[in-house]
Amino acid sequence: MSLNKETVNIQDSLALFCRSGIEPLIPLSRPENLHHYRRLVFNVVLNTMTQAFPIAHKAFGSRNFTDLVHDFFLNHDSQTPQVWKLPFEFYEYVVAKEHQEKFAMPFLNNLLLFEWTEIEVHTMPNVIPHSFQNEGNMFTDILIVNQEYKILQLNYPVHLYAPDKAKDLLGNYYLIALRNPENFNVKFLNLSILHVYFTEQLSIEEQTINEIINKASEIFNLEKNLLITNITPFLNDMFLQKLILGYKKH
Repeated sequence: MSLNKETVNIQDSLALFCRSGIEPLIPLSRPENLHHYRRLVFNVVLNTMTQAFPIAHKAFGSRNFTDLVHDFFLNHDSQTPQVWKLPFEFYEYVVAKEHQEKFAMPFLNNLLLFEWTEIEVHTMPNVIPHSFQNEGNMFTDILIVNQEYKILQLNYPVHLYAPDKAKDLLGNYYLIALRNPENFNVKFLNLSILHVYFTEQLSIEEQTINEIINKASEIFNLEKNLLITNITPFLNDMFLQKLILGYKKH
């Protein structure tokens, strides 16, 4: 059932007050009590951002971070009705407003994306894997990959160092945010570009490691024996980390 126009206007006025502090003219309201709504709503948003971005909160300091959240709260027209998704809009807002330049924090966009990704991967829909077995040949059998992950490319190694150190290490960094299918915990693993290639190849189609090595040898201009030496420890670790779940059943 649609709300009548007067009710919608009252809701909009109260929402605007919560964001701006401009006192509304709401029939039968008690102006002396309205400020409690604003305080409570803003505290929900601030607590959500503080929990979502603990490293950024520390890097800014509590007062500056609160000011930044207040700027977002006042000026951003939120699109999601789900509070847990609001940090992604905060990240987008900070990027759009070029706050990393304003605050001289060149790593800021990377840091917010890194912290948001943990939430995103933790809450992503379950992906049911193909049936697999624990025994097989790592190079000639089809490997079953855990699809509950996301690969990030960053310009600053915020996943490896504190922001004050990461800001001086501009470069290309790759990592995977991986959700453990047994306990749903998310962990971040540092990757090389070669490891990214193998991970993506294993995920997009059924092919053996030997087949991927043949293609990678041409793309990266590396000898196959060198590729095998490089990729074997990575694959063994990915079994342990639950990125590779097992071998496709014959």
